[in-house]
Amino acid sequence: MIDLEIDDDTTPATIAAYALTQLPKKTQLAWVNYDDSLNADQIQKIFDSQRDMDEVSQELDELFDDSRYESAETIVKEIIGEEAYELLDEDDEEKREVIDAIYERDESDPLDDLKRNTRDMLIRYRLCDDWAEFPVGRNESSPRDYDSEKEARRRTDACGIEFNAHQSDTWSDDERRIDTEARKLAAIVGVNYSEHRTELLEIIQNASYGGSPEIIWYGSPTRLMQHLQVNDESESQDWLVSGTLTFENPIILVIDNLNGSGHEATLQGAVITLPFDPSRIVIDDAETNGYGWNKIASVYKPAFKREVTFAVDSTYEETRELVAV
Repeated sequence: MIDLEIDDDTTPATIAAYALTQLPKKTQLAWVNYDDSLNADQIQKIFDSQRDMDEVSQELDELFDDSRYESAETIVKEIIGEEAYELLDEDDEEKREVIDAIYERDESDPLDDLKRNTRDMLIRYRLCDDWAEFPVGRNESSPRDYDSEKEARRRTDACGIEFNAHQSDTWSDDERRIDTEARKLAAIVGVNYSEHRTELLEIIQNASYGGSPEIIWYGSPTRLMQHLQVNDESESQDWLVSGTLTFENPIILVIDNLNGSGHEATLQGAVITLPFDPSRIVIDDAETNGYGWNKIASVYKPAFKREVTFAVDSTYEETRELVAV
């Protein structure tokens, strides 16, 4: 309740001065519902770069702008009362000073709140840089030239592997080609070929249209976002490649997100450790990534739950051998 008596001498300036002395030291102006969360495309942008995450944050600030202002008005009314607020409302400059002072005390962060609310998703980790040269529509406003992109991908086989191995004149030649490509896939993944030969051959035989070799799992993007670090040396504000991800019993996927095809298989018993490179993270349901594996295969997502561990290791160097046993 206001201590200031409203009379003929009371002005918006005196009301504003009083209100400024009564403001809380801290406040929360933007409130996120418990069931609100980031969508797949927003999460993908966050992994793409610091700059893209800032865009998401700005979009959220604009989205919550009205609710922040209404919350600030409510605080002022609770301090000075409705009658005094009506008088203060007659002077935009004085009222703005009080509202701005409340904004300065605002500790709400919709982006962080939405991150905490974000549930598990299908996440993929690209194993090859080749396909990074031909991304599927991320942050692009121009129409996609899919024919040119597919031709470019035909010229640049993913990690040097010809997944469309069924091109030989004889069955024996075909078998040899498939075996060769499966051995290359083992090297890309970083596993012993002889230990996982059946699964690797299965992938090559069934992903005959080719695609990007990736690891796919169902897990928390929030846990990964907690480890994003800015690369100060990057002009494009890319994230720093820092730490490692270790996958137990990984599901290896070869996916063509242009044509909507692919195949996956579990390498039971395998343990793979890779550098945590946020630029290789793909959120499966993000529309900007073309066909995701769920859209292609209509999978039961919890079946892809896997143990994925992050570790801080500044001395890590990639040591995957080109194993072809």
